[in-house]
Amino acid sequence: MIRRYPNYVNKYATNYLANSFSKTQRREILLYHHHYLTEKHITETFYENILEGGLLLWSETIHENQYSIRMSFIHEYHAEGDLSLIFSMGDRELYGISFSIVPGKMIGSNGGQALLIGNIQGRLGEAEPIRIATRACHDIAPPYLLVAAALSIADVLNIETIAGVGSEEHLMKLTKSGSRLYFDYNAFWETLLLKKNDANFYEGSVPLPDKPIALIKSKNRGRARRKRRFRWQVSRHIGTTFIKFVAKTSNCNELFGDG
Repeated sequence: MIRRYPNYVNKYATNYLANSFSKTQRREILLYHHHYLTEKHITETFYENILEGGLLLWSETIHENQYSIRMSFIHEYHAEGDLSLIFSMGDRELYGISFSIVPGKMIGSNGGQALLIGNIQGRLGEAEPIRIATRACHDIAPPYLLVAAALSIADVLNIETIAGVGSEEHLMKLTKSGSRLYFDYNAFWETLLLKKNDANFYEGSVPLPDKPIALIKSKNRGRARRKRRFRWQVSRHIGTTFIKFVAKTSNCNELFGDG
């Protein structure tokens, strides 16, 4: 990665992951992310695969459209995370999230490390394909499937905490025309029952809890069960695929049992 993108090692000198991180913290996080992957978990071909088109983690044809989730490194836009998960319909990218593995202390967490999501972004001009994809995926919108994918990856990597930047911490980006891209991070994390901690980051345990089925209106429970079943199937597939690129981990059947 460094040979291909020499300036990557200096990314901590500018904004990285969250507004409140100092330069010292940014440097520590960048080192920690790669040390965690290389010293404990990933195989020798992981970075090569990430740089050569990414890792295809899930693909399924639904209503004649092929949907997929892959892990990649976006070298033009990596300030908000060192790895990205991309949801696509055919060859069209519809949504992406970016994340890094950070020391828990950096985000006010008691856990040793956390998977910190720094960006959630739909692609411009793809509103209608996103609606089509949501309907095809049992009314689960792409960002929620991508978070489910991130949770599976965290589980494989023995990371017990998932975290997200709030609207205040997000590194706001601009389009080429200068208009702001807006996503309500606070509201999104709250729908997933993450709580804002004292350091101003949203935090939750892996796996995230579902709303008790008894608290869902009886007429909606069947739909809720179908959505959860589909999400679990996608998550399990992603976990069992990603585990092939991990050198040291728990047994796959222990991580992804009967659901």
